[in-house]
Amino acid sequence: MSSNSESLNRFSGVNTRLAVHYSALASAFFGIGIVIILIEALFFDYFQNLANAAFSTRAIIGFHLFPSEIWFIFFGNALVFLAIANNDFLIPGHLAPNARPAFLILTVYTLWFVYGALAGNSWALQEFREMVFTAFSLPAILYFAPFVSANQVMRRFCIPTVLALLVFSIGYATNTALIIGTFFVAYFCLRLLYRNGWAVFGLGIAALPFVIKFSKPMIVLLAFCLAASFLLAGYLNPKSVNLIFSRFKLRILFVAFALVMLLVAVIVAINALTGGAVEDIIRWYFLKQRVSASGAIVYADISGGRLAIWRVALESWSQRPLFGYGLGAELEAYSKGWVVKTQFHSYLVQALHNTGLVGLFLICSGWLVWTLRSLRRVYRVGDMDEKIILGSMLVYVFGIAFYGMFGHSLSYPPSTQFFWLCIGFLSVRRRPRSLRVHA
Repeated sequence: MSSNSESLNRFSGVNTRLAVHYSALASAFFGIGIVIILIEALFFDYFQNLANAAFSTRAIIGFHLFPSEIWFIFFGNALVFLAIANNDFLIPGHLAPNARPAFLILTVYTLWFVYGALAGNSWALQEFREMVFTAFSLPAILYFAPFVSANQVMRRFCIPTVLALLVFSIGYATNTALIIGTFFVAYFCLRLLYRNGWAVFGLGIAALPFVIKFSKPMIVLLAFCLAASFLLAGYLNPKSVNLIFSRFKLRILFVAFALVMLLVAVIVAINALTGGAVEDIIRWYFLKQRVSASGAIVYADISGGRLAIWRVALESWSQRPLFGYGLGAELEAYSKGWVVKTQFHSYLVQALHNTGLVGLFLICSGWLVWTLRSLRRVYRVGDMDEKIILGSMLVYVFGIAFYGMFGHSLSYPPSTQFFWLCIGFLSVRRRPRSLRVHA
């Protein structure tokens, strides 16, 4: 046998006792990983409290790791190393091109983490863990994502997950579970808009946990993701010319109006059945209505102290406008009393304060480029089922970014891991030829 034939056989797995298709490996890798993420989200408090267990990774590396992080970061990257070693350490060309903007953003945060650590910022590591650490799973996601379709990976979880979220919301639904739930809200919304009438039941089940919990951040996030789904549906439909009314856009407007009316009706019904509980929640949590010692009705800061924090952060930033203070910088602000804040409840303000104009420009530029490329990529997808799943991933990413404008959407490891999973699938450009991995 010639050397070329030997090389071909070694590459294709002919001379091995066991050969496993990369597509099967990728499907198993993502399937198990998503199950872990969903279980963590539903039982978030339990997995968070494992940080205090004797066998926690916190005792070894200084901070707690969730099982999904161990699976995607450590096990996933180990698989990537073995796969690349099997291919004579040749790195496939599909790994990096569309993900470069994301890697630029992560590089910015990493450099300013070093800056913050050298400056003695005590919370530098915590902010790095929030903004960067979970993204260490990207190499594994980018490597294996082209071997399976997003629809193949995600569709099997849609109905079981929304049913589980509904069951858990009756007792207690965590924020991280509801954040992940926005993906399924977008999925059923897009399916409904693309003429699958039965999807209205899936959308109702997916949205009901948000109504049951009825917390201000989650209701606002739900409204944003629904609006983003409608706008994205109009953009992704090749038969509907952008910015011009069409039958499809009229259908979108009709469905949107009907859903708003249905949502209002559900909220009114719940309020009536609970003796005005919704009204009390709106007054207390949304409008911040309080009763003073004298019995007078007063209103607290409707922003929950965020405006005060942002004002102090901007004043502090003006002292170091170009490069900021580094990750983990602290500031003292009046928010329900004078407190030291390291989380500013806005990634935009926090990035400006901690990385300065230079860092913020690079971060925003990276996300803008990534978003434009991802929109074009999803638009070009021909298979409608695949397009709906990828569109739902886009809405989820947009929702995380929106929530990050007034909260810390990346502070929950399960939903953050799902965020980077979506980033990875939306960043891969093409499907490589069929390969095999040897065992």
